[in-house]
Amino acid sequence: MVPSSNELLYRGEGKASKELNEEPYESGSKSDLSVNFSTITPKKPNSALRKVARVRLTSGFEITAYIPGIGHNLQEHSVVLVRGGRVKDLPGVRYHIVRGTLDAVGVKDRQQGRSKYGVLQKKKTKSDPIYRNRLVNMLVNRILKHGKKSLAYQIMYRAVKTIQQNTEKNPLSVLRQAIRGVTPDLTVKARRVSGSTHQVPIEIRSTQGKALFVRWLLAASRKRPGRDMAFKLSSELVDAAKGRGDAIRKKEETHRMAEANRAFAHFR
Repeated sequence: MVPSSNELLYRGEGKASKELNEEPYESGSKSDLSVNFSTITPKKPNSALRKVARVRLTSGFEITAYIPGIGHNLQEHSVVLVRGGRVKDLPGVRYHIVRGTLDAVGVKDRQQGRSKYGVLQKKKTKSDPIYRNRLVNMLVNRILKHGKKSLAYQIMYRAVKTIQQNTEKNPLSVLRQAIRGVTPDLTVKARRVSGSTHQVPIEIRSTQGKALFVRWLLAASRKRPGRDMAFKLSSELVDAAKGRGDAIRKKEETHRMAEANRAFAHFR
């Protein structure tokens, strides 16, 4: 016996087919385009300015969204992710921008609420295209002036070639010896205590020591007589690897100053 349409409907078959044809309803965050930025004064008793962005949704509507956290990198046409949630002391602001997704970078040193504020990722140091060495790339970036990076690469590679011709050694090994010779273990930092300023000796990390090595090496190279920067840089690197030169003297002066102010080490 063939069932009627009413029997099929009451048994649930028609209902199931209707559910399969329905489109799923989506709610929550959307990927949108930020338009412009401003600051809003909150309601009393709060007084700090709040950062907001005018955001154009994918649906075409424009909303005002709050930018949480300290600082941001958003620009006029940045693509951001928006979530619902009003700000209690900002009338009319009913959305938040999610940090750490799309073009909105995370907040530095954030430990709580990282799903909303994100985590700022550390920048990876790039290596140069020929030697695949990060320190060579650091030197190139510090030699760079007025945006002429190709000229900075030429100076560095000519200096490395000169080292290889004069010493008949691997230039990267000479560079490592220079790093070990110039990188300081201690430095001094000014601290103001009870109205007087003291030079307090502190230990430094390896990354900070390499940065000081690059700064001192290039400063000593520029002080040398002559106009060829590649030759001056190669000469200073060779001298630093042998334990002499202005960069080595700068390290010794820093260590002597730290030793002389050893009595103030407890102020750090």
